[in-house]
Amino acid sequence: MILLLFFLSGVAGLLYEVLWAKYLALSLGGTAFAQTAVLSLYLGGLGLGYAFFGRRADRSEDPLALYARLELALALLGALTTILPDALADHPRLLACLMVLPAAFLMGGTLPALARRASRLEAVQSTLAKLYSVNAAGAALGALSADFLLVPRFGLALSVLTAAGLNLLCGLAALGLARRRRRRPPVPEEKPGSLFLHEPPGVLQARTALAAAFLAGASSLILEVAWTRLFAQVLGSSVYAFALMLASFILGIAAGGAWLARGPLPRLPSFLLLGLCLLASGTAALAVMPLYGRLPFVLMRLRALAGSAPEAFLLHQAFHLSLCAALTLPATFFLGMALPLAARTALRRHGEAGAGVGLAFGLNTAGCVLGAGAAGLWLLPALGIKNLVGLGAGLQLFAGSLAVLMSGRWSAARRAALPAVCLAAALACWASSTWDKALLASGTFRHTGAAPDWETFRSTVLSEKTLYHKDDAEGTVTVVESPEGIRFLKVNGKCDASSGDDLPTQELLAHLPLLLRPRASTALLIGLGSGVSAGAALAHPLSRLDVVEISPAVAEASDFFRPWSGDPLSDPRLSLYLEDAKTFMARTPRRYDAILSEPSNPWMAGVARLFSADFYRAARARLAPGGVYAQWFHTYEMTDEDFRLVVRTFASSFPHATLWSLFPGRDVLLLGSEGPLEAEGLEAAFRRPGVARRLWDVGVGGSATLLALQTASDPAVRSMAGRGRVHEDRFPLLDYSAPRALFLDRSTFVPEAYDGRFRDPDALLARWLAARKRRLNPVELADLASYDRLYGTRLAERARRAAKR
Repeated sequence: MILLLFFLSGVAGLLYEVLWAKYLALSLGGTAFAQTAVLSLYLGGLGLGYAFFGRRADRSEDPLALYARLELALALLGALTTILPDALADHPRLLACLMVLPAAFLMGGTLPALARRASRLEAVQSTLAKLYSVNAAGAALGALSADFLLVPRFGLALSVLTAAGLNLLCGLAALGLARRRRRRPPVPEEKPGSLFLHEPPGVLQARTALAAAFLAGASSLILEVAWTRLFAQVLGSSVYAFALMLASFILGIAAGGAWLARGPLPRLPSFLLLGLCLLASGTAALAVMPLYGRLPFVLMRLRALAGSAPEAFLLHQAFHLSLCAALTLPATFFLGMALPLAARTALRRHGEAGAGVGLAFGLNTAGCVLGAGAAGLWLLPALGIKNLVGLGAGLQLFAGSLAVLMSGRWSAARRAALPAVCLAAALACWASSTWDKALLASGTFRHTGAAPDWETFRSTVLSEKTLYHKDDAEGTVTVVESPEGIRFLKVNGKCDASSGDDLPTQELLAHLPLLLRPRASTALLIGLGSGVSAGAALAHPLSRLDVVEISPAVAEASDFFRPWSGDPLSDPRLSLYLEDAKTFMARTPRRYDAILSEPSNPWMAGVARLFSADFYRAARARLAPGGVYAQWFHTYEMTDEDFRLVVRTFASSFPHATLWSLFPGRDVLLLGSEGPLEAEGLEAAFRRPGVARRLWDVGVGGSATLLALQTASDPAVRSMAGRGRVHEDRFPLLDYSAPRALFLDRSTFVPEAYDGRFRDPDALLARWLAARKRRLNPVELADLASYDRLYGTRLAERARRAAKR
């Protein structure tokens, strides 16, 4: 029964971690620093709880009752965290501390309390390993259920309350068990010496075990950061992918703890077993490295095998989970045994179960804090993924070698030989693993077809020349050039910009709103990308252009697109802000005549926050009188329902909304404003130096062609949107539906169904023609025909038919 309760406690604990991170990303932002800060608060609270409640559990007459009280207090604090975001909206740092630290502190007390309770009944090694493994198994289930079940259906608040409900259930059940057991005759407490099969470890060994626990924590988070970035490139950076990565890591730890609890290991001293497990973990982490280079090809084959049927989505995610687990399990399995062994070794030094477990787990958590912060913010950008894996494994090999050499169980030669062999094998694996950066960044998770064999796949990908590659704290950024000379900017394997078919979208995103707001002097661009949109905006007479870009590496990579962008970063009118767009919007006091939003696709984790009604309301408040908000979106890899969701969310946030075509059949632009847009001053603005040339390069030769890109007026947009929920920060529907749309690999044709060009009297083109009291002239029709030839549309024909009516 106790194991079941601690399993449920593990589910609740990971639910809190995931959900609090989502809550706090809304106020702190989605940068690596903000994410690391939240994780550090969570782990730091756990560590403090381990240390504090470890000794308290030893003094408690009824540790099970203490555990019950901790769970009940957690239920109360967990429920309260749902009201803190509104109460402390203007104090994000205080919100983070109060939301995470107190509850995590209480969580840290649950394991020492149960370890102290169980230590009266059986050997600590088995008991602690059982508790550790079932709690980790529950945590893995919590990581999966948060993103696959709870948040998509119930939103953040109800999901947090679900976790609080689990705490309440565990607390009440444990309280009932404690009261029932008080009525039984007391069980004599076993003497500490009976808990060990061999001589108790000495002081030096106990201290070394604690140091090993610290290093194991640091190395485990270093490996987790490295593996997460690696798998993000080959699985895609969706919320589902990150949930699978986290769950697979924790499952390996749970499996190791469960194996240790069964007791099939050689009957060796726990200190020696600790060293052997760390050696095995470090060696295993490097042993699988040669396999990583083929991951994109394997994932592409699995993608083709799964197909694109809706019912195959979960099967495909199961493939991903199995693959992640297969590659991380060899290392995490032994890590799952190492920490209980370290705690058991330290127990004799500190006398009682609670204090020994609390100190060992507290130091391990302190190592986790250090590893997560150092790896995520500094080591990954400095070393890259491969070297970061080597560092994490190296720390384990060092700690394991130290423990084996100090164990004194075997002969000196044998103790020295084993670490040497493991180190040699690990170095050989590390040196032989050749990762081609272009292969990892190939983005095969988007490919529904499959190359017939490895050599064909490899030669196809490597036909592209890698011009730039960098792992920064926010993502892995790559610039490649095709044999045809087209350059592509990729973030975590996903193409975000190019000098090919993306150019019309990147140009028109800036030109359309600034031509319809010809007196605009200030603008904000969300997402630098290749810099083409920034260059297009600076072709207009702006006095200031603020650009918000979350990734420093993207800003560096944009230099490779200067022939098309015009080197906007060197323009003194441009100010670049390397931060999260949501936090920038919340803190900036400026108002803008135009806000241009060009984020990545919403199936990328965190990006959908820039498509929420909450963000649009904040952006609307930052518009100057008469200002316009421009939102890029796409019709590829998109279902009808998701497209309507985005349009509905946008239309609910702006009094006036229109839809425009940026690239026929692919990209669209939503324009939001306080009132109807007018074409006054359009033709004069079109003739600005540099503007007409850039528009001509993408097939827009005149004002009539530009206005003909409007596909839906405000009434049509609202009809298109339909009724239903909107995408909100705390009920993030798009975060979970967009990755499913990516898997289905379909395009939506909703914009075509509501295309009212040349027949909608509310369209801007119709009002422009009515104002000048004449139809399109031959030159304008020729411009439309030129656009048709470039994009395969039939605008000129539709214009002629409309003129006859």
